[in-house]
Amino acid sequence: MSFTYHLSCLLLYVSAANALTIGLDLGTTVSSIAHLVPNTKKPELISKIRTRLLVADDGAISVPAFEASAPAALASLKSYTHKTYDDLDKRITVPGLAPPDDTEGDTFLKFTPHRYSVTTLQSHVVSHLLSTLKASPPESLADPSVPPSGIVVCVPALFTSAQKEATISTVNLAFSRVYPEVAEAPKVKIMTEPEACCLAYSVHSPPLSKLQLAAPSGYERTKLVFDFGGGTLDVSVVIVGYRSNGTPAGVEVIATMGDVSLGGDDMSVCLASHLRKKYGGNGWSLFAEEARVKLSSSKSLSIYVPLEGPLGKGLKDFEEAPKNKDKDKDEQSPAPSPPPLMQLVTVTRADFEKSMERLIPRLINPVRQVSVLSDVALLGDTRPGKFDNFFDDDDDDENEGDGVEDWRNLKKQQKGKRKGRREKEDRLKSYSQTKSEIELMVSNANPNDSVRLQDAPGSRPLDEVILCGGSSKTPLITRLLKSLTGLTPTYIPEVSPDDAVSLGAAVQCGIFDGVFDDEEDDEGGFGVMTPMQAALMRALAKKEGLI
Repeated sequence: MSFTYHLSCLLLYVSAANALTIGLDLGTTVSSIAHLVPNTKKPELISKIRTRLLVADDGAISVPAFEASAPAALASLKSYTHKTYDDLDKRITVPGLAPPDDTEGDTFLKFTPHRYSVTTLQSHVVSHLLSTLKASPPESLADPSVPPSGIVVCVPALFTSAQKEATISTVNLAFSRVYPEVAEAPKVKIMTEPEACCLAYSVHSPPLSKLQLAAPSGYERTKLVFDFGGGTLDVSVVIVGYRSNGTPAGVEVIATMGDVSLGGDDMSVCLASHLRKKYGGNGWSLFAEEARVKLSSSKSLSIYVPLEGPLGKGLKDFEEAPKNKDKDKDEQSPAPSPPPLMQLVTVTRADFEKSMERLIPRLINPVRQVSVLSDVALLGDTRPGKFDNFFDDDDDDENEGDGVEDWRNLKKQQKGKRKGRREKEDRLKSYSQTKSEIELMVSNANPNDSVRLQDAPGSRPLDEVILCGGSSKTPLITRLLKSLTGLTPTYIPEVSPDDAVSLGAAVQCGIFDGVFDDEEDDEGGFGVMTPMQAALMRALAKKEGLI
């Protein structure tokens, strides 16, 4: 009896040592899982797929390959989570999709003659990721047969409690499908996407120097997290606290605003509408989605599309016109159908950005709202001239002379620029004089108070802007945020905006597992704090004379 007891304890210890906690990003467009490598304390991506499904005629559900062309795929599943038909965004259209209903506490989608709940559909995406983990576990896991003991799944900051519960049910259903031999379900924890993104950037950022810690902001840095995904927009202001050695100690979310019905899908709709007006026809949706992604890294895109039949088998299928090849064929075989007529379509980044001009106010409003709630200064927003020119690609100097026919036009442009600089200097000089006069008047009226006018509303300056979500890689977003905040968004090669959420969830897994707890260092530990926890920590630090 004693031997059996000690053996069971040993097996439990070995299982706990080999257990794996994973981070999951169930995104609107892309879903991925990641884990934290204990030795390096860095997150590592395990698998990533497009969040879309194919429903066959017999009702079978499959997940297409990441780069596969799937014009009839069911996408944007996240936008359906625990919503009735009246709540759904009408931009979401799927061939053969009937209005869903909210019976049995879930949202159902009807494909004649089949009917699926959104929880079931999303669970197939999670099952595909878990199956990849089961087939190819990470090298840091000693025993591949041990299933994940915990899962940290990220959701938008503005998700309701019902949507969070539906997400947990999705993960549990997928786990039971992939690991039927496991009786006990894993512990599923919910984490907001801005928190995860901030953790991922904090782990990969270099420690602050002593000179940086001696700055007026001290041991805290205020950061704006712009999470722009495929279907939702979250804008959060967070404070990252640092230790005396410059390493991050904690993350506190001050305020969050956003738009639950604004994402990359809306940009694709704008581009598809532009192409439909310019070239006519239908079926531009899939082409617009893939063109939008490619235009983030290139300035123009020229491809051939068929004039006959529906557009879009995927962008790769139309990179060149089909060619007839002579092959030996049986005389009885039917003659091949002639290739459809092809048309060359050229889409530029400028056309794409101009098509989404109506979305700009919806992108700006959450940034301004969260700045008011968190008392943060948007220095760039006080310069209307700079803000009005966010459509101009100032960072691109290689085509600076485009459109100049001769040196005379170039001279006129240079003269105009010099005149504009002189006018700007005069305005700044006048503003400085007026500001000094007002400060002097206020000082004379209140000699005991040292009053200084601020350059912008808000008392807390921003130190950094962080991008999260695949849609945030659009160059227009970078220029827009730079115009609003006066700061260039931070880019870290190890953290792609596409993978920032899952990597941050993996960091949270390491926090739960105690990977960041250093017993030899009294300043060890790292994690996300609630405003109450952060207030207690600040009060304690002030009492000890640390701040």
